[in-house]
This record gives sequence, C-alpha cells and structure tokens, in this order.
Amino acid sequence: MPGRSGESTPVTYQEFVSLCRRYDRDQLLWLLYQASRTWDGEMLLPNGQVKNVLPWTVAGVAAVLICRGTSGGRKPAYADVELICNRFMHLVQPGPLNGIDDLVRGLSRYISQQAPHQRAGLAELSRPVALYAETAFPDGYTPRVMAAGWAEDLLGASVARFVSIGFCLWAAALSGSRYPFPWDERMLSIIDDLGGIEVFSAITEAQFLTDIDAFKSARRAAVDGPGGTPNERFVREPFAYNPLVARPLVGGIVPGEWIAPCVQMIELRTSVQGVLYSGLERWEQQFTDDAGQLFEQYVGRQLRLVEHAVVVPEIPYQDGRNAKKTIDWFVVLPEAVLLVECKNSVPTAAVREGLDGFGDAHQRLNKGIEQINKTAQLIREGQPELSSIPADRPLIGLVVTLGNFDFANEVYLRAQMTAADIPTSIVGIDFIEQLVTLVGTDWPGFIGKAVTLVQPTNVIEARSWIDGFTLSENPILKSAFESLPVIAALGHSLPDAPPDVTSNSPED
Repeated sequence: MPGRSGESTPVTYQEFVSLCRRYDRDQLLWLLYQASRTWDGEMLLPNGQVKNVLPWTVAGVAAVLICRGTSGGRKPAYADVELICNRFMHLVQPGPLNGIDDLVRGLSRYISQQAPHQRAGLAELSRPVALYAETAFPDGYTPRVMAAGWAEDLLGASVARFVSIGFCLWAAALSGSRYPFPWDERMLSIIDDLGGIEVFSAITEAQFLTDIDAFKSARRAAVDGPGGTPNERFVREPFAYNPLVARPLVGGIVPGEWIAPCVQMIELRTSVQGVLYSGLERWEQQFTDDAGQLFEQYVGRQLRLVEHAVVVPEIPYQDGRNAKKTIDWFVVLPEAVLLVECKNSVPTAAVREGLDGFGDAHQRLNKGIEQINKTAQLIREGQPELSSIPADRPLIGLVVTLGNFDFANEVYLRAQMTAADIPTSIVGIDFIEQLVTLVGTDWPGFIGKAVTLVQPTNVIEARSWIDGFTLSENPILKSAFESLPVIAALGHSLPDAPPDVTSNSPED
C-alpha cells in the first residue's frame, strides 16, 4: 500500500484510486490547482531529489480524481498532495515487461506525459502564430479548408488572439484567479485589445471550458478506443488521453466557477498541436493536407535563417517516364549538404500511451527516410536536374516532424524502420528552430559532432547534438511573440507564480 511521500514502492491503479477516495474530490482538486501554481520549471529539489508536485503528476492525478474521485472524504493538506503525486509517479505499468519493446513503450508513456511541459516556453507560445498565421502557402496551392477566415471559424478568433486569450487564462490562473474573472481597470484595457469581454468570454467558453460529466465522457472514450478486456482498460486508464489538454478549465469543482486543476495544461491548449487537434476534429484529412503544406513552408522559412547557407527547395526530376520530386529542402553549407524532409506528423495515441501500434506509428516516418535515401542517390549519380547541389561534401539527412517522436532515433526502433543510406536523424521542429540560430563559426564543429553521434546503422542521435554550441535568438519566433496582442498590452511582462500554497480550499 502507499507509504510516505518520497517512497518508490510500485502501486497498482486500484490502490491509487483507493488512496484518492480517502479525500474529498473537490477539495483535493482545489489544492492540486494551488500546488500547480508553485512550479518554477525545476524538476529537482535543492537536495537533488525529484519533486513530487510536477505539472505532469498534477495533471495525471487530476484526471483520475475527476473520473474516480468521491465527495465527503477528509480534507486534504499539502502533504497529501505530495503523497498522491508521488504515488502517481510509481503506478504499475500496464501490460507485460518482457524485454526492450515493453521497456521502450513504458518509457514512452512517461516521456509523453512530461515532455510537453518541459518544452513549454516562448517558442511554444510563438509557434502557432509563426506557423499558422505568418507562413504563406506555396505558390499555386489552393487550401482546402484553411482559406481566409479559417481560424475565426475554427477557434472563434485569429490565431494570435486565440493564443493571447489562452495566455490571459494561464496568467490569471497562475495568479490565483478563477473564471469568470472580476475585471479591474487594467485588465479591461487588455481585454479591449482582444475584442472586449463578450468576445473573450465567448472564446473561453467555446474553447477552454468543460465540466465533470463531459470530462468523464471524453476520458472514457479514449480508454475504450483501443479495446481490450475491462481489466486491461482499467489499468491503462491513468496513462490514457487527458481531456485537460483540450479543455483545461473545469466547472463543478467550485460552485459557479471554472478552475484549472493543472495550470500548465492551459499552455498546451494553445500550442501548435492544440490547434492541429482542433482542425483534425473539425475537418479531418482536409485540414492536415493544408497544415502539411504550411509546415513545409515554415521549415523553409526557418532554414533560410542559417548563416552562409544556400537553401534550395524541392527539385522536380524525371525518373524514366515519371515526373518526381526530391526532398523538400536542401541546405548547402561549405561543410556539408543537409537533406531535409518535412512530415506534419505528431505522436499518435499508440506512441503517447505505449500501445500495440507503437512500432507502426514510427514506421510512418519511413517515407521521409526513403525520400532522403533516393535524393542522396540522385546526387551521387549526377542526376542532371540536381546539378546545382554539390556532390563533393558529406550528406546529412533530417526528417523534421511537427511533434516530437522522442524515441525515433533509438537504434532498437530504427532497426525496424527503413535503413538510412546516409547519416540521418528524426527531429522535431523545435530542433530546427534552434539549429538555424547557430553562430556561423560553430557550423564546422556542429557538422563534425554529427560524425561522433552516428551509429553503425546511420542513425544520428540528436538529443545532445546541439549541446555546447552558441545559439542566438530566433527572429521568426521573436516576431510572432511580439505580434501577440496580449504581449503588447502587458508590456512584455509575465506573471510570477506565488511561492507557496497558502489556501487549502476556496473558502479559506
């Protein structure tokens, strides 16, 4: 059974649910909200131990409480929050643990819960605007659904205004306010820049709010989707899709108000993936077709920031009687040529939860590797249409994805995928956004470091590739950030989280 906070004894999900039910659900959710406000971005305590109260543990506990909690239990204290979050970190993994495949799936569950919060920051706030609002479609492409006014139709506002409203909700929750807010004069001036109170409220209610029953229904659908026996679905439940991602403010906890059981989940709602999921739900494949075109152009915008590089878009060529195209972008440097293929892909539920389709989800990235292989072959064979691309220097492949496939470069997984003919890494767009800010004098060392990271199977493990090099500010992300109406209204000031939890219940 669960012991003191800090213990690492494995706990079953049934034991965890029983622990949660010792306490009053709503009071514990309230205290979780207060606890989430104290996160300072650090995972470790001064003594080097991992903190118990972290955004991903708070979010996971909150989802369990909403679905499985009960009313009338004891009033929790902060020490109880510490204990429950610790126990959530040590839940027994569902399924067998019989080898490396099971180990990787289990790690994928944990990384998928943690990584979005660890990556949150200016880039995550700026990227939706830079990608979906400030990037143009390629010449000649007619969008299927992302025509003028698509964001207002989908989100109720422009992308910049939608992100700004999310930022306001996050800042208010971080400062201890609950929705609906008491508007003071300073806030009213900011809200005027966002369309006024009525617009702000309409978008908030349509895009960010949920209630207990709707949350339970969304969670149940996610758990039941992959099938399995009732027991298999039960033990998988705490690792399933968390509806707070889509609706971070929950009603029915505090009478007449909506609170964020985990404040940091508000940031995920306005992320690029948050917008993508909304578009998928509304327009399905038509949206992903359009978004994929924008993503390719966005990657090109980023690559053009590279100092002393010639950036060449995809090149049409003739393969017998067939007209084909190369990879999406060539980055020609004195030290090497980067072959860049874009995939507007995000990890599926199988990746996020370590389900049976885990390997298949990664193999969908094979086409990117295959395209790089084919283009490298054309360069080496002297294909006439590619004569502008130097063949006298190393070739390095980058498959760039919208979401981060954190295990895609593990040798175990890459051995199950298409073999790369040149050193190749699968990287997220955040890697590219950093890569392009490398100081020009660092490029020889960066390319040289790739050689030290290449595995015998031509896999480049990108995790530490960029470490130790000088990075400058990304002007595309900076411009997008400064274009947010709320940032201009706030004078670029960000709210500070309160240092301590001071209230155990909304009545205190």
